[in-house]
Amino acid sequence: MKIDGKNIIVGYKIGDLIGGLISLGLSIFLIIQMEGTESWKAFLMASFLGLGSLVILWKFVNPKNKFVSKNSDIAKKVRQEEFKANLNTDGIFVYRENGFELLIENKLTKIKWNEILQLIGYKIDALTTDEICLYVRCSKGKSFEISESSKGWFEFNRRLKENIPNLDKNWEIEIANPPFERNETELYNAKKTLGNN
Repeated sequence: MKIDGKNIIVGYKIGDLIGGLISLGLSIFLIIQMEGTESWKAFLMASFLGLGSLVILWKFVNPKNKFVSKNSDIAKKVRQEEFKANLNTDGIFVYRENGFELLIENKLTKIKWNEILQLIGYKIDALTTDEICLYVRCSKGKSFEISESSKGWFEFNRRLKENIPNLDKNWEIEIANPPFERNETELYNAKKTLGNN
């Protein structure tokens, strides 16, 4: 996100800065120590370290970047804007009258809502938080997985709840608890639904 023409970077890692400085210092030290030697391998390694450190350090010296702490008002604004943008986007999906399209293994794939055979919800542990995920298995061997960090997650779930019979409208809350456990749950199975009718 940009504010006043500057890229806002929320919460920088001091480790990146220290690592970049150490790498740069090491590369300069190696170049000084190589003076008078003909070791192209050492020169190549020193050059590689130097370039790598410059790439790492660039975000810290780039005048177009502005660093803000994770708890600042600007950081909160950035998170709210990103959430709103993700909330109101189709993301990776293109919706049609009776289904949707998305890229699966770099191939544009059309899926009708009635081709969805199974939905499995689960969580992955992302250390400090959990990420809710959804595995979607369809007819003709098509399947894909998305998570709440996928662009279009919210809109896909809204449309999924409108188009899949018997899908619990609060399935994400059920998967979310208890925290930090996978909690894998079959949310929908077309065969079981058909068998109950």
